[in-house]
Amino acid sequence: MMTESIKILFLGNFNMPYLIIWLCFIKDLRLEFCVFSFF
Repeated sequence: MMTESIKILFLGNFNMPYLIIWLCFIKDLRLEFCVFSFF
C-alpha cells in the first residue's frame, strides 16, 4: 500500500489531476472506515 502511494505521488508530478482524484479517493475511504468503526 505504501509503495503504491509513493508510486502514485511520483506519477502525480506528471499527472496532477490523477493525484487529486487519488487523494479524494483515500479521503473517502478513510471517511467510510471511520463511519464503519463507529457502528
